Parts: sequence; C-alpha cells; structure tokens
Amino acid sequence: MKQTIRNAYDTLSPTEEQREVMLRQLRLRLRETAPEKDDERGKRPASRLMAASLLAAVLLALGVTAYALGWFGLENLKEQEYTVIKGFTQEEILARNRELEEAVARGEDPAEKLREMDERDFPRPTETRRITFMAGLQDSPEAQAFQEYMAFSVGYDPDREILRSIGNEPTGLEEEYGAYGCYTREMADKVDEICAKYGLEKLGPGRTLTSARQLFAYAGTGDFAPENDHYSGQRLYSAIAYADGSFIADGALSAGMMTQYHICRCMKGTFTTFAVMELGELESWTEWNYTTENGAELLLAQNGRRALILADRPESFVVLEVHGSYRATNRKDSLETIAEIFDFTAIP
Repeated sequence: MKQTIRNAYDTLSPTEEQREVMLRQLRLRLRETAPEKDDERGKRPASRLMAASLLAAVLLALGVTAYALGWFGLENLKEQEYTVIKGFTQEEILARNRELEEAVARGEDPAEKLREMDERDFPRPTETRRITFMAGLQDSPEAQAFQEYMAFSVGYDPDREILRSIGNEPTGLEEEYGAYGCYTREMADKVDEICAKYGLEKLGPGRTLTSARQLFAYAGTGDFAPENDHYSGQRLYSAIAYADGSFIADGALSAGMMTQYHICRCMKGTFTTFAVMELGELESWTEWNYTTENGAELLLAQNGRRALILADRPESFVVLEVHGSYRATNRKDSLETIAEIFDFTAIP
C-alpha cells in the first residue's frame, strides 16, 4: 500500500483512478486493523476516530499540492507569457554599420544619419515568449512579486524611447536597483512598492567572486561543490553573489561526461528577477523526484538537450542546469550521478 500511495503522490497530480486506488487501499487497511467488538454497539469508539483521522489525512494529502511533502514538479513553477522586442540580428548590425560608414564617407553627419536609421528601424518587431520563474514555487511571494514586476515591465517604455534617451549615462540607480534593470526612478519605485507588498528585501549590489572558497564564505553555505575533486573533476568558476546569500555561478564536471553547469541560488524573502528560463513544452521534459544518499530531496528533469536539478531548501531555492553532455541530458542514472556529486544539504 505504501508503494502505491507513494507512486500516486510522485505523479504530483493524481488521476481519478489513482485516487480510487488510494482509497481502496485505505479501506483495506482499515478492515485489516479493525479492533474486535467491545460492547453491544459494536467497535470501540476509538476505532471510528482512527478511521476518520486516516481518511482525513489521505483526503488532505490529495487536496493539497504534492510539494507540501517535499515533492514538486516543473508544473509547480510559475510560467508566464510576455512580449519581447526582437533585437537586431548579426547581419542587421553589420548592415547598419556599413550604411553608417558609407554615409560618413560621403560627408554626411553621423549623428543625423544615425537618427534617420533609428526612425526607420524602430520600433522593433515583437514576439511572444514563455518564461518560467526558477527562484521559488508558483504560490510563493517571490514568484508573485516577479509576476507583478513582469506585468509592469512589459507595459513600461515598450518602444524603449526612454532607455535610448538615457543611453549609457549613469542614473544613480545602479547600485541599489541594478539587479532589476531599473533606469528610471519610476521603475525603482515599482521595485520598492513590490518589495513592501510581498514583504521582500532587495538584492542590492552584486559582488564578483573568483573561487569556490570565496563563494562558500560569502554566501554562507557549506562546501556544496567539491573543489578540484579528482573523481568528478568539479571546477567552480567565478560567481556573482549578493549580501543575502543569493548567487549565480558556472562550473564544469568531467565524471566521464565533460559537463558544463550553471547553478543559481535565490534566497527566500528576497525579490529576484534574474532566475528565469525558457523551458518550452513541459511535455518534452522527463522529470522525477530523487533523494540523495545524504537525504537531500531533489527534482531532476531532462529534455535531451538540457538537464535540471532543483532543490527547495529551507532558506533558498536552488537550480543547477546541466548542458554539454548527451549522457547527462538523456540518461537518468547519469543525472543522478551528478546530483550525488554536489552536497545540497550544505546549502541552507
């Protein structure tokens, strides 16, 4: 029975058939453990309470999301559509450069020619894309704050007129609001408003770190990535870390796979916008829950090109993206091997 229930939970969204199996197993268990009659009314009063408690526990488990028990899936992350302005292709950039050079060679004013080109080439065409917030589950305050800021950003300065008018000039917002891409006071005020609404702190300025030891110390973690480990060949490159413990880092593994990875840790209670990913159709991913030998509960996922390891830790949400290895992105045992190399329990 335990295995049947566990399998049902592992699907994250039990079907009606699975619900029936769980209930049948529960009823069977109740019959097997039913006490003998004790008085003329039948069973002991406590047996009815026990049955009600067991039934309530199962129904409650069915009625809440699976990640309440430490299990979750990609569908429990917040996905959002947004409109993005298409940038220039490399060919378009080269063509614009040639046009400007030729105009200057003819004696035209470069600033005037550039304005003429911008009037012709802007506004840029747009496209709709889907991104997934990778810094917390979909009902978390962090995810809700991200959704609200995205909705604001899509409608703010849609043709980038304000941004172009500012150019590369400093705005005075870089240190406190640079992590959110703010270039006007209005954008910064929106960040403050969202932080106050959801009870979150701002990231603040990032700091570049050049070694794993620096990262462990600054982020307040244990040694979650073995430094220069001979078995795994693990190498952690430079990282950008924040005072609250959030960080982004890149590294590589050999472990027979020559794998590159990107790891992102986002602290709960902090407003984060950098942890996003385009997952595409969720049906293209194979995902499963996995518990490491030292007890870390993880979600593992593969889609043939990329692989993900996600950990919902007590104080943070961690995502490790693996790419560059066919074995790591296609074979379950290979991804589980990588999951065992890292010590996710060392990350609070």
